Amino acid sequence: MLKNKFIRFLIILNGILLPIVIGFIIYAFVDDFLRQSQYKSNDNIFKADYEEEQKDYSIANNGPQKLYNSDIWYIIFYRYYDDDDEFKYYGNNDFPKDILNIVFLDKELNVKRTLLNRESLIINVSAPNKYSEENRLGKLKEMIFYLVVEEDTNSNGYLDRKDFSCLFASDLDGNNFRRIIEKDVNGYRFINENLISVAYMENGKIKYGVYDFLNNEFKDSKSLNEIINKY
Repeated sequence: MLKNKFIRFLIILNGILLPIVIGFIIYAFVDDFLRQSQYKSNDNIFKADYEEEQKDYSIANNGPQKLYNSDIWYIIFYRYYDDDDEFKYYGNNDFPKDILNIVFLDKELNVKRTLLNRESLIINVSAPNKYSEENRLGKLKEMIFYLVVEEDTNSNGYLDRKDFSCLFASDLDGNNFRRIIEKDVNGYRFINENLISVAYMENGKIKYGVYDFLNNEFKDSKSLNEIINKY
């Protein structure tokens, strides 16, 4: 009798603990996945896949958001495609994928500045967050980077990710917004406190170079690009 009671006790205990253990495992997996996704979005930034045809969209905003570890606020106006879901717009640094403009605010939500003063499309934003701290050093911690399309270079009638995109940067409050590299930049990666590596398109091939913020100059990785040209 005592043995049967003990067995029933173990069965009940197992029924209580098993869902808790499974829930913890699922939480840990999801949390690790999101952290890895955030980390990768800041460590190695590349153009996302694009659609073959322009889709119908409305203009949406994400409401006032606070920039990580600062008193700076912003609101983003972006293309919300009719067949997309909200999950696609968040998770990688909390920036939508096709941004029409960014308005920077103070802590009382007063408008300080509007980033773009002409029709453009921001297809990537990299701002400091808690997952990128170890990748961004020195002055790079105080900057936001953008891939910006300014012209319909493929003449399909609208701005999209297939168009020529340049690398821009600004201070954390959107001030000092300027073009860093006037090439068709495909991606970039932080190297140290002064350098970022840059991947760009030229003659249908991806080539590489390094931008030096200490001297404000871009240098092609000539030896690497020569090898790439052979293949």
